[in-house]
Amino acid sequence: MDALEVTERSQVGQMEVFEREKKVQEKLHDFIALNAMAKNAGIVCFGSSTFAKMNMLELAMDCGLNVPLYNRSIEGLTLEDSAEVLERVIIPLQPSKIFVNFGEEDSVEDVQEFVARYEWLLLNIHRTCKNCRIYIVAVRSDKSFAGPLNKGLAELSQSTGCRFVDISFGSVFGSLRPYMRSFPIDFADAMLYKAS
Repeated sequence: MDALEVTERSQVGQMEVFEREKKVQEKLHDFIALNAMAKNAGIVCFGSSTFAKMNMLELAMDCGLNVPLYNRSIEGLTLEDSAEVLERVIIPLQPSKIFVNFGEEDSVEDVQEFVARYEWLLLNIHRTCKNCRIYIVAVRSDKSFAGPLNKGLAELSQSTGCRFVDISFGSVFGSLRPYMRSFPIDFADAMLYKAS
């Protein structure tokens, strides 16, 4: 590989980063405008592509929610870039529940270091959203780090007072549904969730 090829690859990489940052800023602006109409104490989904692509209206209707459900996820968002979104979009909503899902868009070379950064995000949520229950949603990916990362996130959830939601098997909706409710499930609901 010659110097020209390295320079071209570097420029392409910089352009991709610039485009991703531009997209994040545009979505951030949209979410701030939406938050002006939103109600506090709802349920918030905060993450990357998996959540950004989900039909949250269908999930809310399927779960029979009695609180608003807001999707504040951005396709391609990384854990590293999540702090500004948390501060400017999530915290103002003061959610009663937050589902966090990062990792699929990140380049995870060191699982322990990534989990430590995830812990910092959770600490900021705990610190600023006082009455919020936090759910860490597993990474759904075929990348080699997904298994060890999900194991690390499950352990992190236990040590931080969060719940771990494993969506690596079956339907994402079916996995999230029992945790969305604000009222206890009964036997019939439990059988329905088990079947999903």
